[in-house]
Amino acid sequence: MDRKQQRLVFGLVIGAIFGLVLAWIATNRDEPANSAVARLKPGDWVKLGISLLGVARQMSDLIEAV
Repeated sequence: MDRKQQRLVFGLVIGAIFGLVLAWIATNRDEPANSAVARLKPGDWVKLGISLLGVARQMSDLIEAV
């Protein structure tokens, strides 16, 4: 497998993991009102998404360095 294919597979796996985590958080919003997930506001979701993009960018930089 060449380098381009490795990066695509890695991106696919990371994207699937991020999507799974976000879906899990979203489905757990139905928990009791005192749970931390139920108290997340739309702005918190935006912050979480931006943070995940930052992590993905850092991982991309790390992969290119290797």
